[in-house]
Amino acid sequence: MGLRNPTYGFVTIRNYLEVMIEKKNILFICSWNSCRSQMAEGLARGMAGDDFEIRSAGINAGGVNADAIASMKEVGIDISGQTSDRVTQTHFEWADYIVTVCDSAKEQCLTIPTAKPKVHWSIPDPYGNFYTEEEKFASFAKVRETLRENIAGLFDRIRNGEM
Repeated sequence: MGLRNPTYGFVTIRNYLEVMIEKKNILFICSWNSCRSQMAEGLARGMAGDDFEIRSAGINAGGVNADAIASMKEVGIDISGQTSDRVTQTHFEWADYIVTVCDSAKEQCLTIPTAKPKVHWSIPDPYGNFYTEEEKFASFAKVRETLRENIAGLFDRIRNGEM
């Protein structure tokens, strides 16, 4: 079944809805765009469906962390092709929602003029006080699962019109 559009001709209902329902853009920011925001980007892309476009950036660009890549591979998500980018005004203009995932990013983002919704998650740096490889991977896994829970809640709030 389809619709006849005088400008575009025959379109399917699905195509019509895709045009009418605009995706929301979510930007994840952390200090170095190497661990937390990269993990959030990878998780969110996997969870977003057709509702959201996802990007990440950092106050600085530090490269995508190898341990973050390994942690995400544990759950079947490959973030090795993502890039580490320094946040610019273009990112803020693109984003509908801005999510800071560490305290230092929140502090620095307070000075950025934008009326767009901001969300802050105080996610600890996965490089904490650990002494073994197992402790390191457990730290990354804990951050990953905290991000997963927070992202699911964020998507629900946006989809339900609470933001």
